[in-house]
Amino acid sequence: MWTNGMRFVFVALTATAAACYGQEGPLPPAGSQPVAQNPAPPLGTTPSPVPPVPPPVVVSAVTPPSGPTPPAPPGATSLGCFKDQGDPTGTNGRDLNGFTENVPGMTAEMCTQTCTSKGFPYAGTQYGTQCFCGTSYGNAGKADNCDMKCGGAGNEICGGTWANSVYQLKPSGPPPAQPVLPFPG
Repeated sequence: MWTNGMRFVFVALTATAAACYGQEGPLPPAGSQPVAQNPAPPLGTTPSPVPPVPPPVVVSAVTPPSGPTPPAPPGATSLGCFKDQGDPTGTNGRDLNGFTENVPGMTAEMCTQTCTSKGFPYAGTQYGTQCFCGTSYGNAGKADNCDMKCGGAGNEICGGTWANSVYQLKPSGPPPAQPVLPFPG
């Protein structure tokens, strides 16, 4: 663009780039008239060297390694993270295959209480909202992707995609009856 014999080049600059090209202070507000602070050299002359542009900052997403086993709710012992497989809508072929439910407000304690009340020795939360109960676990091996927050408790982990946070349950109900010994006499 030529105005009154001067050549202006309009370039959108970030604050960092503006500092590199001699702009001091904040950039002018949008829509303001341009000011020739560093006009282009006349044609046929050698332009002054451009200061080097700093290298770009590279940001990458890194998945943190799986942390320690989450604390267990009361009445349960946390066993770790285990792979799941099988029927996506039921328990057929699942690692914990006795009972399942999907509750938007799921917590580890809710799941362990459900499985305990149904008489199962193991419970597992999966995908933030699912609960599985069973008599065995670990058939598909350990997993490292138990990283989803519980639907009902954002500070708890409730498994992951095709991964159960598994708990061993303490039996509920009265303790087993002690044998009655005959009274000596």
